[in-house]
Amino acid sequence: MPTKNAEEYIADAIESYILNIPSNSILVIIEDHSEDKTYEICSRYENQFPEKIILRKNPLAGKVSAINYGESIVQYDFIKFVDSDDLINQKFWEYFNT
Repeated sequence: MPTKNAEEYIADAIESYILNIPSNSILVIIEDHSEDKTYEICSRYENQFPEKIILRKNPLAGKVSAINYGESIVQYDFIKFVDSDDLINQKFWEYFNT
């Protein structure tokens, strides 16, 4: 999940994933030089759910580099890209796991 200046909606997006994410999945958040409280909000969730969230700061800048960086730090068979203003329906994982 690349994110930048998303303090108004990032908590809703994180919660929609964390509350529904399968136990064998993680949420990777790449914070992209926000000028608001996005990083602090994400950090609180990472501290609350350390087994489900990886939070990193983008070493470069821009959404594409954030996505590429996020992909480089995990090794999974499947990767779902999401934006920081996306909400995921609980039924998504049911469809995904079938």
